Amino acid sequence: MTALRIENLSVSVASGKQDQVRWPVLHNISLELKSGEMLGLVGESGCGKSVTALSVLRLLPQPTLRVDSGAIIFNETNLLALDPKQLRQLRGNNVAMIFQDPMTALNPVQTIGKQVEEVLLLHRPQWSKQQRRQRIIELLERVRIPAPSERLNAYPHQLSGGMRQRVMIAMALACEPQLLIADEPTTALDVTVQAQVLDLIRELQRESNMAVLLITHDLGVIAETCQRVAVMYAGRIVEQASVEELFEQPRHPYTQGLLASLPARAAQPQTPLATIGGQVPDIDARPPGCAFSNRCAWRSDICSEVPVLEGESHAVACFHWQHIATENAQ
Repeated sequence: MTALRIENLSVSVASGKQDQVRWPVLHNISLELKSGEMLGLVGESGCGKSVTALSVLRLLPQPTLRVDSGAIIFNETNLLALDPKQLRQLRGNNVAMIFQDPMTALNPVQTIGKQVEEVLLLHRPQWSKQQRRQRIIELLERVRIPAPSERLNAYPHQLSGGMRQRVMIAMALACEPQLLIADEPTTALDVTVQAQVLDLIRELQRESNMAVLLITHDLGVIAETCQRVAVMYAGRIVEQASVEELFEQPRHPYTQGLLASLPARAAQPQTPLATIGGQVPDIDARPPGCAFSNRCAWRSDICSEVPVLEGESHAVACFHWQHIATENAQ
């Protein structure tokens, strides 16, 4: 069963005096996420990952960012057509989100118990105070916060980064959502805590058969947690596949460059890391056609046209991917 379907989503950003000029941020983004599946959305900073996530929950800052076209279908309902009251009922209830930085996402002058309770007050108004308290303790236990009944009265600054992120997960899971969007949930956490948080999300996802959209720039995180992955570059999806197939047979030159840049265990000490030449183009200076063409060794005249994402289980937006695959196989 499909939990979320994004169809040809395009978003633009305002620029110039009185917002007279608009530049495209997302170009015809299409994604499908099934119930019980974890889909990774990967790409470097500025490629449009967070904008995609915020678009799903209709949290784009208006009028700076605007959805120009497309549809976002959740449980056969187009979220772009909902009124504010319907959106409030949906957010935090059926669809929840974990934001990047728990220190700024949490209110510094309210206890964590009070902040988790806000979700229940909004979406479970019929519950008594005792029922809410018991549910909060259960949630904190579920995300492995020690002594949860005592932590209810703690403030965010009294918790470690990993604990704050666990509180954010507890808030997101308070109403048992069908879809969870995790936007770089391990940012600014050390490696050990990152692994714990990712293991926790994966475990909770399996327990509840929740669909998870995991946004990250870390291919290692994708490899460990996701079933499928979509690679973004300059506001477009350039490749989609199962995690196993993408890592074994990447088809897009950008994906190949990302994988090649990962440190190899067998590499000799002081061996230079592989890099992708050139720079990511600014939003107002993207080349016509394929946005990666100014950095691609395979570029040709046809790259002045926009490549279409083609394929079923393994889709790629590149005119030369078959030639690349043939050469790599030799």
